[in-house]
Amino acid sequence: MIAVNFSESPHKRLSLAPRTETQEPIKLRYLAEGNANIVYSFTTTAKDALPDGVRRKLLRLRKEKSFIQSTKSQLSTFQQEFVPLFRPENLIEQTLVAVDEALIRRLNQELEEHENGELRQALRHSDRLATDGYGLLMTDMTARHGKYLFEIKPKWLLQSPDAPNDFKRCRTCALRLQRAHASAGSAVIPKPGGFCPLSLVDEDIEERQRAFQSIIDAQAGDMSKSSCMFSMMSGSKLLSFMPCLLHTRFLRAFIDSILVREVVNFLAEKGYQVLETLRKHQAHFDKHGLLNSNP
Repeated sequence: MIAVNFSESPHKRLSLAPRTETQEPIKLRYLAEGNANIVYSFTTTAKDALPDGVRRKLLRLRKEKSFIQSTKSQLSTFQQEFVPLFRPENLIEQTLVAVDEALIRRLNQELEEHENGELRQALRHSDRLATDGYGLLMTDMTARHGKYLFEIKPKWLLQSPDAPNDFKRCRTCALRLQRAHASAGSAVIPKPGGFCPLSLVDEDIEERQRAFQSIIDAQAGDMSKSSCMFSMMSGSKLLSFMPCLLHTRFLRAFIDSILVREVVNFLAEKGYQVLETLRKHQAHFDKHGLLNSNP
């Protein structure tokens, strides 16, 4: 973890904390990374809470890759292109924060050190952070206090406009099968289970229930005997249930009878509207499909 100083005046700024710092600084902890960004969480061992500016926030820093927009451009695109499309409660907050070059250098040094362990995936080992002077503070939606967060990444919610008339799979399911075929090196028979993203917006409520049942089964499989509170987050909406002590063999029955029913009810109302809105915008901005689009 890297010790940092955070200031809000005259603007939000993160800088590398001097080693001679007398008071306990806040620290950045590597949390996760993808192809384009690395995400850090804030922590402190001091008795005082984190500063308001970083409390319940994550720091997202972009990688040094030619195809990735600058941090300022990313925020501008988000505010101008995406914010107008959705209701405020369905979007996380993003705030620009200045990041000193010395801090980026130290974080890149730490990334290299992590390559000697198992914290970073091997395919990410050569990736480093860009020095463009900024990062993004984002709402931290991590589940806390015994709650479980079920994450849904719906991808495409409608069939590709250039799909053949006799199609059997949506673009996401076709890509999934193609990757499985490439990995196996031979023909692959689709496995039972899983769900098609189109099922999330199906008119049949039972079909939506089956899709969400599949999601819950996949994400709840490793829960063991524990004191727990189950929750589902969508935007700023949270469905939660009273803590309870459950044995593993009773867990699935609890999820089936309580959580799935609540999720389906949520989807039939406000949650379903969010997915419908997303599908509407996908249809508007993808009228021709990839194969029929002009270069």
